[in-house]
Amino acid sequence: MHEAVIDAFRSYLDTPATEHALLLTGRWGSGKTFLWRHHLEPVAKKSGRPTAYVSLYSCNSLEDITVQLYLGLVEAPAEDSVPGFLRAVSGTASFAFTFFREEHGPVLPEESKKKARETTVKDLVICFDDLERSAIPVEKLLGYVNELTERHRCKAIILCNEEEMRERDSYEKFKEKTVGRAIAVQVDYPEVVASIIGQFASSEAYHKFLQDNAEIVVRTFERSGTRNIRLARLGLSWMHIVYTELKALGAFHTIIYGTRLLRIVMACCFEQMSHLVARDDVLADIFADRGHIASLEQDASTGGSAYIADFLRRYYPGDTSDFFTPRFLLEFMRDGTLNRERMREELPLPKVTDPIQESVNLFLSQDYLGLSDEEFDRHMGNVRLAVERGRIGSLREYARLFVVFYYCREDFKLFDNLVAAFQDSMKRAVESGALRYEAARVTLPIIVEGRLPADLERFKESLDEVEKALAKRHHDEIAAAFYDALRDDPESIGAFIELRAAEDRRLAAEFFAHLDASRVARVLRDLSNQQIFAVKGFLRKRYAAAESTVKKRHAAESAFFGSLLEQLSQLVGSTPPSLRRHLLRQLMVEVKQVKAKMG
Repeated sequence: MHEAVIDAFRSYLDTPATEHALLLTGRWGSGKTFLWRHHLEPVAKKSGRPTAYVSLYSCNSLEDITVQLYLGLVEAPAEDSVPGFLRAVSGTASFAFTFFREEHGPVLPEESKKKARETTVKDLVICFDDLERSAIPVEKLLGYVNELTERHRCKAIILCNEEEMRERDSYEKFKEKTVGRAIAVQVDYPEVVASIIGQFASSEAYHKFLQDNAEIVVRTFERSGTRNIRLARLGLSWMHIVYTELKALGAFHTIIYGTRLLRIVMACCFEQMSHLVARDDVLADIFADRGHIASLEQDASTGGSAYIADFLRRYYPGDTSDFFTPRFLLEFMRDGTLNRERMREELPLPKVTDPIQESVNLFLSQDYLGLSDEEFDRHMGNVRLAVERGRIGSLREYARLFVVFYYCREDFKLFDNLVAAFQDSMKRAVESGALRYEAARVTLPIIVEGRLPADLERFKESLDEVEKALAKRHHDEIAAAFYDALRDDPESIGAFIELRAAEDRRLAAEFFAHLDASRVARVLRDLSNQQIFAVKGFLRKRYAAAESTVKKRHAAESAFFGSLLEQLSQLVGSTPPSLRRHLLRQLMVEVKQVKAKMG
């Protein structure tokens, strides 16, 4: 999603004589600073150019900017080593670069003075962040930047939220002289979420939990509509506190409640902190008595009912069974206090009447250490039956259960050949339909440095094969439903894809990769002229983004559209001259353009 911005930045750097700045605009928290630090700055450094970063939020005068630039470029030991006269000067860019080259500057190591003297002004790439938050008059700020770019041939990147700048009368006037190009920054949700999750690497268990549930975090972030990276980071920080206490209750509590709590904590953080919702008490609406939820469809026109109905549509589309609002969480979200006893009371373990499932749950939660030998043997026998009959509830539970018995194999043995037994069990469960596809990627709940041991590697390969088989069955079912939707109501296929993508985010980008082009062509052959025109409009809208964006997001669909193009060519060739032939040819041209964007 950032390719267009990066390409524009490279072009800006490669242009020898530029007398303007490049402006990146986006809402607060939309990832402008992230884009600079993780993409643009590395590009500049790779080209051999020195870079500097100035946060205008902390600058009250042009002299403050000069100090930040100086310290950033020569790596001065401390700001108080800069003599008083530096702040007393005019603060113009001319002074800044004169000062960089003077030996009478602050008391610095000789290597820093040498670096200052050797700095090539015209090669500098300077990022000015938080333009809208600066206390310096905008005409002075942009005049400062203009002198850097026009007189000293520097490259300047300005990061700002233009929505906040529109009210300043002089902004547009001075922007026209200083800024050569303005680009809107959009959040690349998967990349940003992966980066935020990486910041929790020091907490191994929580980091692994987030990696396993990254799709949920991405979906919740997208549906919030905020595009605010800081709120996403804050939500995961809140969840870290909740997860720590949840983990202390036991592994089975984490299995049952972890994902549900993650969804509601993230959603509440976005709703409460974004200030996009005009409600006096957002949390009171969200945590209202669940008893009224069922009536929302009948009465959701005003007040809290209207808000919570919209909340459910955005964060829990199509299925509210996971909507979960324990009262301890309301207290935590309001005042930061987590009542552990109330948390334990409100997160009970489900009562299991099936003795076999009860035994499986016991080992999944690793709560077997206090059992007598007789009780332990009874539960072991039940787990053995569950595995033999393919009665483990989910692929994720298979993974957890295998790891438990693998690491305890020297103390108690479930099967002589543990890998083979679990392989047979999973195969049986797939054939019987007991196992269903899970949108979130299933991984082994372990942290291993280097290569996996042989048995774990073999089981992981089997786990991946089963996951692929379940995914194929799931996608085949969706494809069959899509062929019906395309035949019965072509205008609804956009909504159909959006609904499936809400359940499994990967389908937003690769939906057509799971379809049979020949079957789609056969359905298209029987559509009316008006319906063919609707399909053409749908394709144009879905793939309206820039070529680089389409290529990155939809590369997996390229083969489908290549095959569909061949099918449509045959269809056009067999259709006599008519309006229908003309519409089919237009559709073929649209498909060809889509395929060209994908490469």
